[in-house]
Amino acid sequence: MSEDTTENMDGGRSFEDRVFLRFDALDASIRNLDERVERLEERSFNTKPIWERALKEIAETRQELSETRRELSDTRREMSIGFDRLEGRFGKLEDVIFGTRADLREAEGRIEKLEEKSGQ
Repeated sequence: MSEDTTENMDGGRSFEDRVFLRFDALDASIRNLDERVERLEERSFNTKPIWERALKEIAETRQELSETRRELSDTRREMSIGFDRLEGRFGKLEDVIFGTRADLREAEGRIEKLEEKSGQ
C-alpha cells in the first residue's frame, strides 16, 4: 500500500491548523453548554417566586388548620358542658314527671273513693 492515502487523511492541513480547529470545536461546544446552563438557570430563578408563594401558602394553611383544631377542641368542651347541663335539667324534668304521675294516681284514687261514696 502506498503512504499517499494516510497523508491525505488529515486534509492536507498542518498540525497547528488541526489543533486550532479542535480548539475552535471545543470552544463552540463550551459556548453551547454555557447557553444551555444559562437558560436552565433562568428557568430556576423564574420559578423561585412561585415556590416562595407556595411555601407561604402552605405555612398559612398549617396555621389555619392548627387554629381550627383549637376551636374544635374548645367547641367540644363547651358542648360537653352544655350536655352535662341538659342531663341535669332532664333529670329534674323526669323527677317532676314522676312526681306528677304519683300525684295523678293519688288523685285518681281519691276520686274513685269519692265516686264510690257518692254512688252508694
